[in-house]
Amino acid sequence: MRRRHFMVLGMAALALASSGAVATAAKPPTTWDNLVQVPSKRFKLVYLAPGADFRAYNKVMLDPTEVAFHKDYVRDQNTSRRGLSNRISDSDVQKAVEQGKTAANDIFAKAFTDGGYTVVQAPGPDVLRVRTGLLNISVTAPDVMTAGRSRTFANEAGQATLVVEVRDSITGELLGR
Repeated sequence: MRRRHFMVLGMAALALASSGAVATAAKPPTTWDNLVQVPSKRFKLVYLAPGADFRAYNKVMLDPTEVAFHKDYVRDQNTSRRGLSNRISDSDVQKAVEQGKTAANDIFAKAFTDGGYTVVQAPGPDVLRVRTGLLNISVTAPDVMTAGRSRTFANEAGQATLVVEVRDSITGELLGR
């Protein structure tokens, strides 16, 4: 049961990240790997290659999604827990990461398909290579199994950083992040 709840934890982090919540530094750089920051209505930070034109692309090739919890997530969660039975283990986090990768891959494939792109497995002149990541995941109140009935309430679900990087599938040229 404990692992099933951790899967829900991973899905909550995915939902949070896809809603556009982005953890950022106080003042982000205006350039990044020769990309220039551009304004966006949907995301806090968007960087594009100067003159990048995406009209020629109607297909996407998705790399497996990278999923990673905050470095000190297990330690931070376990310092506030009493007893050993409701602690989060490293294996719980690894299981959540693996389940999160599978779920994220499916979610992103569906999102691109629903957006009118064909998802393909091979490079081509009209194919964008898309790399996605959900990083620095921190769930405020993970649902771990405890003896008896218990409820946990939190003001926020947590946070995560969503990263999407796009490249030309043939040349590998970085077009946006």
